[in-house]
Amino acid sequence: MRPRLSPWLLAAAVAAGSGCARAHPDAADAERVLGREVGQEGHGLVRLVRFRATGRQRSTLLGATLVTLRYDAEIQFLGDACYGGGLSAHAYRPPRYDAAGLPAAGSSLDDCTRVHVMRGDQRDVVGVLVFESLGRGRWRGPDGQLY
Repeated sequence: MRPRLSPWLLAAAVAAGSGCARAHPDAADAERVLGREVGQEGHGLVRLVRFRATGRQRSTLLGATLVTLRYDAEIQFLGDACYGGGLSAHAYRPPRYDAAGLPAAGSSLDDCTRVHVMRGDQRDVVGVLVFESLGRGRWRGPDGQLY
C-alpha cells in the first residue's frame, strides 16, 4: 500500500517549487526600497537604521492594481550635513562659512535654509511606498525595480 500525501502538503510543495506568485509586496521589499532611496538621496551621508511596516492597502486606479505600504523608520546621519527635512532623505555637505558667518565663496545661499544635522543625529520618518502589480505575482516598486 502506497502512503497517501496530504493535499495541503502537496500544494505547499508545488507552490515552493514553482516560485509561487505573491499576493502583495511585503515589508522586506519596502525596507529594500527605502534603504536604497535613503542611500541615493542621502549621498552617502544617511543610512536607514530601523524600519517597520505599519499598514498595507490594496487599491485600483485606472485599471492598475496598487498596494500602498505605510512605514515608520529611523535614519541616521553619518556626517555633518544639511538635511531636506520632512519625508525626504535628501542630504548634502553643509556650506562653508567665512569669518563673518556668511556663506563662503562657492556655497549656495539655498544650502543655508536647510536643517543642519551633526554626525550621529537620528530622525524618525514616516511615509508610504506604492507598488504596482504587473500580474503573475510580480510588483514594480517606486524605485522601478521588480519585486
